[in-house]
Amino acid sequence: MLNRRRFLQGGAAAAGLCLTGLGRAAGFQPLDGVARIIVGFPPGAGADTVARKLAEKLTGPYAANVIVENRPGAGGRIAAEAAKNAAGDGRTLLFTPASPMILAPHLYPDLGYDPRQDFLPITGISALKLGLVVNESCPATTLQAYEEWCQGDARRASFASPGAGTLPHFLGIRFAKAAGLDLVHIGYKGAGPALRDLIGDQVPAYVGILGADVIAQSREGRIRVLAVANTERSADLPEVPTFLELGYPGMVAEEWMGVFAPASAGAVAEPLDAILRQALEAPDVQELLQRYSMESIAWPSKVLGERLSSDLEAWGPIVRDSGFKADS
Repeated sequence: MLNRRRFLQGGAAAAGLCLTGLGRAAGFQPLDGVARIIVGFPPGAGADTVARKLAEKLTGPYAANVIVENRPGAGGRIAAEAAKNAAGDGRTLLFTPASPMILAPHLYPDLGYDPRQDFLPITGISALKLGLVVNESCPATTLQAYEEWCQGDARRASFASPGAGTLPHFLGIRFAKAAGLDLVHIGYKGAGPALRDLIGDQVPAYVGILGADVIAQSREGRIRVLAVANTERSADLPEVPTFLELGYPGMVAEEWMGVFAPASAGAVAEPLDAILRQALEAPDVQELLQRYSMESIAWPSKVLGERLSSDLEAWGPIVRDSGFKADS
């Protein structure tokens, strides 16, 4: 019994060293008490699940305990504003997709935060590819054939997206302009309803994230992905060309996800970035991201900040030219 107790005590001590070793190596003393990661989506969503895995990895190296706080609604803006107004002691982090940071400022004049002034970029975590998808009733098997099909009948010239004012919405508008098509946008309240109507032949096409659900339905032959809006083909759909390959140089977009802190939390940026990027190398984190068809990107703070700025500037003219307003 004594040997067993000593063994358990020794194991606990070793585990503690493993948990805090990275923080100490970075010259960082882990925070006492509780830290929180604010997520703008409900429990059980993909972003929430990834955030909880990150919280698990941060508990010990970063803070004594790290929890996830869900602040769903308004496309992630509620969560962003809550994080912006938090104390800059490093105990509040924001895990957010790109859209609330790069599109919302162009859509909401009275937005309660400035992505570049109010937040400190920490680490880029993952990215989801976007693409153009058609249902099995559409005869087109290539992007060119789809364009010709749309031109043949105005009733076919529409596309669904997960919601008005989202990245897929404006990507669809960008494609329509580049292809010379007058596509009608149909905004849904989420990807799930849009995908269900696509499969049910209520809408002919869909522009959205190529998540696990889209990949699965594509493999079953119920829908077809015609093009991917990325610089490289998707590992899940290697047979599908990119828009770039098909002659659309402006059709590059991805819904990246990153961790941010309030702008005044500069003291934690470097060690937190190091801890997060090491956590992304863990097999269980990689497996989780793959399950949701997310690509691990592990952008350091500087790269995430540069990407935020470049995307914010790039999408401004597209949003303005679309004529879309938040109250449309």
